Amino acid sequence: MPLKLILPAIALCSAFSLAQQPPCSNRQVTYTKPDKSVLNKIILAKSRSASDAQGKREPSPQATRWMIVRDADYTQPGPWSTTLVFGDDSRGALLAATFRDHGNTFTAQWLSEKLVFIRVWWGRVVSSDLILDIDRRQFIYHELADYGGLTAPCK
Repeated sequence: MPLKLILPAIALCSAFSLAQQPPCSNRQVTYTKPDKSVLNKIILAKSRSASDAQGKREPSPQATRWMIVRDADYTQPGPWSTTLVFGDDSRGALLAATFRDHGNTFTAQWLSEKLVFIRVWWGRVVSSDLILDIDRRQFIYHELADYGGLTAPCK
Protein backbone atom coordinates (compact mmCIF):
# COMPACT_ATOMS: atom_id res chain seq x y z
CA MET A 1 0.00 0.00 0.00
CA PRO A 2 1.43 3.42 -0.93
CA LEU A 3 2.64 5.66 1.88
CA LYS A 4 0.26 8.47 0.85
CA LEU A 5 -2.69 6.13 1.63
CA ILE A 6 -1.27 4.80 4.92
CA LEU A 7 -0.69 8.21 6.56
CA PRO A 8 -4.32 9.40 6.24
CA ALA A 9 -5.52 6.04 7.61
CA ILE A 10 -3.28 6.42 10.68
CA ALA A 11 -4.52 9.99 11.22
CA LEU A 12 -8.15 8.83 10.98
CA CYS A 13 -7.57 6.02 13.50
CA SER A 14 -5.84 8.44 15.88
CA ALA A 15 -8.71 10.94 15.66
CA PHE A 16 -11.24 8.16 16.34
CA SER A 17 -9.21 6.95 19.31
CA LEU A 18 -9.04 10.46 20.81
CA ALA A 19 -12.79 10.93 20.34
CA GLN A 20 -13.41 7.80 22.44
CA GLN A 21 -11.26 8.95 25.37
CA PRO A 22 -12.81 10.82 28.30
CA PRO A 23 -11.65 14.36 29.01
CA CYS A 24 -8.63 14.63 31.30
CA SER A 25 -10.62 16.97 33.56
CA ASN A 26 -12.77 13.96 34.59
CA ARG A 27 -9.82 11.95 35.93
CA GLN A 28 -9.89 11.36 39.65
CA VAL A 29 -8.58 9.30 42.54
CA THR A 30 -11.27 7.08 44.06
CA TYR A 31 -11.40 6.35 47.79
CA THR A 32 -12.92 3.26 49.36
CA LYS A 33 -13.05 1.49 52.67
CA PRO A 34 -10.09 -0.91 53.06
CA ASP A 35 -10.88 -4.61 52.85
CA LYS A 36 -9.77 -7.31 55.26
CA SER A 37 -6.74 -8.29 53.15
CA VAL A 38 -5.30 -4.77 53.61
CA LEU A 39 -6.28 -4.50 57.28
CA ASN A 40 -4.47 -7.78 58.03
CA LYS A 41 -1.21 -6.24 56.75
CA ILE A 42 -1.26 -3.51 59.42
CA ILE A 43 -0.27 -4.33 63.00
CA LEU A 44 -0.61 -1.75 65.76
CA ALA A 45 0.83 -2.80 69.13
CA LYS A 46 2.17 -1.42 72.37
CA SER A 47 5.93 -1.25 72.20
CA ARG A 48 7.56 -3.49 74.80
CA SER A 49 11.24 -3.49 73.96
CA ALA A 50 13.84 -0.92 74.89
CA SER A 51 15.53 -1.72 71.57
CA ASP A 52 12.46 -0.26 69.81
CA ALA A 53 13.68 3.19 70.92
CA GLN A 54 16.97 2.76 69.03
CA GLY A 55 17.41 4.56 65.73
CA LYS A 56 17.19 7.99 64.14
CA ARG A 57 14.39 9.92 65.84
CA GLU A 58 12.20 12.31 63.89
CA PRO A 59 10.73 14.80 66.36
CA SER A 60 7.10 15.91 66.34
CA PRO A 61 6.50 19.58 65.40
CA GLN A 62 7.00 20.80 68.98
CA ALA A 63 9.54 18.07 69.83
CA THR A 64 7.44 16.55 72.63
CA ARG A 65 7.51 13.13 70.92
CA TRP A 66 9.52 11.24 68.37
CA MET A 67 9.05 8.72 65.60
CA ILE A 68 11.56 6.17 64.38
CA VAL A 69 11.05 4.80 60.87
CA ARG A 70 12.45 1.30 60.40
CA ASP A 71 12.52 1.28 56.62
CA ALA A 72 12.23 -1.81 54.52
CA ASP A 73 15.40 -3.11 52.89
CA TYR A 74 14.67 -1.99 49.35
CA THR A 75 17.86 -3.65 48.08
CA GLN A 76 16.07 -6.98 48.51
CA PRO A 77 13.14 -8.12 46.33
CA GLY A 78 9.69 -6.96 47.59
CA PRO A 79 7.17 -6.95 48.96
CA TRP A 80 8.59 -5.10 51.95
CA SER A 81 7.66 -4.27 55.54
CA THR A 82 8.14 -1.01 57.43
CA THR A 83 7.73 -0.33 61.15
CA LEU A 84 7.12 3.01 62.83
CA VAL A 85 7.94 3.36 66.52
CA PHE A 86 6.51 6.29 68.51
CA GLY A 87 7.51 7.52 71.93
CA ASP A 88 8.70 10.35 74.12
CA ASP A 89 11.78 10.95 76.21
CA SER A 90 10.09 10.45 79.57
CA ARG A 91 8.52 7.06 78.79
CA GLY A 92 10.54 5.71 75.88
CA ALA A 93 8.92 3.73 73.07
CA LEU A 94 5.14 3.62 73.43
CA LEU A 95 3.63 2.34 70.21
CA ALA A 96 4.74 0.38 67.13
CA ALA A 97 2.92 0.29 63.80
CA THR A 98 4.04 -2.33 61.27
CA PHE A 99 2.97 -2.34 57.62
CA ARG A 100 3.67 -5.72 55.98
CA ASP A 101 3.99 -6.64 52.32
CA HIS A 102 3.81 -3.15 50.86
CA GLY A 103 5.10 -1.72 47.60
CA ASN A 104 8.16 0.44 47.16
CA THR A 105 6.95 3.74 48.59
CA PHE A 106 6.15 4.54 52.21
CA THR A 107 5.81 7.94 53.88
CA ALA A 108 4.98 9.10 57.40
CA GLN A 109 4.64 12.73 58.41
CA TRP A 110 3.79 14.41 61.69
CA LEU A 111 0.57 16.47 61.58
CA SER A 112 0.58 17.51 65.24
CA GLU A 113 1.96 16.31 68.57
CA LYS A 114 -0.32 13.28 68.49
CA LEU A 115 -1.35 12.76 64.84
CA VAL A 116 0.69 11.21 62.04
CA PHE A 117 -0.29 10.95 58.35
CA ILE A 118 0.87 7.71 56.73
CA ARG A 119 0.73 6.71 53.06
CA VAL A 120 1.66 3.13 52.25
CA TRP A 121 1.58 1.86 48.68
CA TRP A 122 0.34 -1.70 48.25
CA GLY A 123 1.09 -1.79 44.54
CA ARG A 124 1.44 0.46 41.52
CA VAL A 125 -1.87 2.34 41.75
CA VAL A 126 -3.37 1.63 45.21
CA SER A 127 -2.27 3.08 48.53
CA SER A 128 -3.66 3.40 52.03
CA ASP A 129 -4.00 6.91 53.42
CA LEU A 130 -4.11 6.76 57.21
CA ILE A 131 -4.09 9.11 60.19
CA LEU A 132 -2.81 7.58 63.41
CA ASP A 133 -3.78 9.05 66.79
CA ILE A 134 -0.89 8.10 69.07
CA ASP A 135 -2.75 8.97 72.29
CA ARG A 136 -5.72 6.76 71.40
CA ARG A 137 -3.45 4.13 69.85
CA GLN A 138 -5.74 3.78 66.84
CA PHE A 139 -6.20 4.91 63.28
CA ILE A 140 -8.83 7.64 63.13
CA TYR A 141 -8.83 7.65 59.32
CA HIS A 142 -8.06 4.91 56.80
CA GLU A 143 -9.13 4.75 53.18
CA LEU A 144 -7.73 3.07 50.10
CA ALA A 145 -6.78 5.51 47.37
CA ASP A 146 -7.02 4.09 43.84
CA TYR A 147 -5.03 6.13 41.32
CA GLY A 148 -5.95 3.87 38.39
CA GLY A 149 -8.29 6.52 37.01
CA LEU A 150 -5.32 8.81 36.49
CA THR A 151 -3.44 6.30 34.34
CA ALA A 152 -6.09 5.83 31.65
CA PRO A 153 -5.61 7.74 28.38
CA CYS A 154 -7.60 10.97 28.14
CA LYS A 155 -7.93 13.96 25.85
